[in-house]
Amino acid sequence: RTKVTMRFNHKAGEKMWEDFSGDKPHYIDPQTGSEIETELFVSALGVSSYTYACAVPNQKVENLVKSNIKAFEHYGGCSECIVIDNLKSGVTHACYYDPEINKTFAEMARHYNVAVLPTRVKKPKDKAKVENAVLQAQRRILAKLRNRTFFSIEELNEAIYEETENLNNRPMTNTGKSRYELFREIDKPALKELPTERFIVCSWKKAKVHIDYHVELDKSYYSVSYTLIGQYVEIKYDWSVVRIYHKGKQVASHIRTYEKGVFMTDKNHMPNEHRNYLEWTPERIKNWGEKIGQHTHMMLKRIME
Repeated sequence: RTKVTMRFNHKAGEKMWEDFSGDKPHYIDPQTGSEIETELFVSALGVSSYTYACAVPNQKVENLVKSNIKAFEHYGGCSECIVIDNLKSGVTHACYYDPEINKTFAEMARHYNVAVLPTRVKKPKDKAKVENAVLQAQRRILAKLRNRTFFSIEELNEAIYEETENLNNRPMTNTGKSRYELFREIDKPALKELPTERFIVCSWKKAKVHIDYHVELDKSYYSVSYTLIGQYVEIKYDWSVVRIYHKGKQVASHIRTYEKGVFMTDKNHMPNEHRNYLEWTPERIKNWGEKIGQHTHMMLKRIME
């Protein structure tokens, strides 16, 4: 049999393909002189193949989400869908019929009102658009930077941005127009507007409520209702706030602390006997004794001393 390939006519502003390059850029740590390898994120729009690229420290979900946010802001709008490979940071469980999307990535997609379409496993034709974009990034960006030395990821990204602009302004042989020209004519008018607020990247963690009705996050501890002792909850956190959910419902919220071993406790989460115990301070005990009599007050004062 002869294998045949189907040609798709892409709809303007419909899909943004994205992937990480197999070839990785790097920079030099100025203090140690060691080479630090990074990941190259690449995205491309459907009709114009207009490309965005940036270097990130790794493929963790926080960097994947931030790369998507920067891509949307670079394009000046949102596509209807994101076509993503089955990265662990984007797809928690790959499935042909019902893939499970990473919670943080799904929240980002919900914020920008875009759908997430994971490709099939080991089916590179499903993401041919970004496969070609990655190939062009390796040839037209990384190859030109291979003899240059950079001393920070910011310096590296400045150079990547310049070469990406050169790639997008380069005329394509099949159309005679550049990616940027096609983007301005076709894709750009069809993109949805960006939300008024930028998405704040949050992380999730599953935890079991300890016997002291606290859960642990980065060696710090946050309280939930004592009625949840022994049950599993989900912790959603960013740089400033920690929110705790049980069966999809928020049960606690705390200001995040970065001090190790610190307990952030809400008195409303305590059982009555614990709350009453904490409320009996030495001053309250002495005042209570004074109501009985002067001698009782003196006795309690000496006990406290």
